[in-house]
Amino acid sequence: MEYGRVYSEKKKMPKKPMERIYVMLFFVCMVLFVIIVSNNVQTEKNKNIFYYNGEKVKLSDEIEKEKKTENQNGEYIYFITMVDIKNIFDNNLIYEETKGQIITTNDTHVGMITIDNNIMNLNGSEITLPKAPYKKKGKIYIPIDAIKDIYELDVKTFENKVSVFSKSKKYEIFKLKSEEKLKSIPSLIGGDITKVSNSENLIYLGKQSGFVKGMTDKIEVGYIEENKIETKTVIREDYKEEEKKEVNIITNYNDYKMNFENVKKDNNKQNIALVSNFIIKENGNIQTKYEKDNKSFSAYFAKLVEENIIPYGHFVLEEKKESEIISDLVTFEKRNTLITNILKRLSEYNMKGLVLEVKDVQDTRAFTRFITELKPRLKETGKKLIMPKDEIMSDIIKKMVDYTY
Repeated sequence: MEYGRVYSEKKKMPKKPMERIYVMLFFVCMVLFVIIVSNNVQTEKNKNIFYYNGEKVKLSDEIEKEKKTENQNGEYIYFITMVDIKNIFDNNLIYEETKGQIITTNDTHVGMITIDNNIMNLNGSEITLPKAPYKKKGKIYIPIDAIKDIYELDVKTFENKVSVFSKSKKYEIFKLKSEEKLKSIPSLIGGDITKVSNSENLIYLGKQSGFVKGMTDKIEVGYIEENKIETKTVIREDYKEEEKKEVNIITNYNDYKMNFENVKKDNNKQNIALVSNFIIKENGNIQTKYEKDNKSFSAYFAKLVEENIIPYGHFVLEEKKESEIISDLVTFEKRNTLITNILKRLSEYNMKGLVLEVKDVQDTRAFTRFITELKPRLKETGKKLIMPKDEIMSDIIKKMVDYTY
């Protein structure tokens, strides 16, 4: 045994079960506190709050707004840049810089607007906009009022926020049983965004973990427990595209001079006749072989109706003028004139669709743009597009053509 040294060893005592529980509860409370605080942090206001069909979209440029009138309490017109419109709505949008024209298409619409001009051409008709597009610091700003007509949108605006909903998508609203708080996440520990009264209609955006996602009139998006909902109303259903039918394209009964006895119908398909009566000439003019009241043509058309064969107008380009006619379609005005004249002839002769046969295309870009603007105008009138299979048909055009032969 050594003298002069004193040993003092304290034995470590294990933590009691209750102490462990207290420590765990402390950490849980700290985590909950951090979550709640983070969910209640007010984000800095910005000019880029934009929703498309209920989903927040990050814009490349800031939203701008101008007063509709000089009235101090008047409404605002909102603008977004051409770059953002192209990214969100129409990758085929083009800008003709020499004329300041913005040309864009939707499923059934073609629109053309010009910088510093509040007249918009929509499917061949002129529409007056409250404000004109403008150029600022190299960026082109387009009023929401223009794109809502072209892309068929319901638009909501509030302060620095814009929300748009496609009219082809399902749209539902709901009301609450009583006043509730809109949560930032689908959980009761979520931060409070705002209070919502039971008299307000909220837009239904979906469901998650027993919570409903909704949007208020002030374009605030958040979550409310599903059992707090009093009523839900469907305003419109999803638009359903007409099912594509199988067709039998008859190529040997194009006018009255042909013998119907040689026609082979298919009773299990939609039978279509190519009525060869239309010649596209320069400057958008269309020549017809037979007038609609021509006796022979009338008898031929009556036979088609009798046999339940659907007439499609067969259009060809004037012989030896194909390249000139297509090259002439480099401007919107020329394309619009020809498309409008084609639609008039189809309607005048009661044709249910268009067959377009083009044999020689040098300017493929102009031709592709022509088809891009033709297809929505046809669809708006319920007409289909048929083209022959050949080497001039690009992959882009193939996607727009309904049937080939």
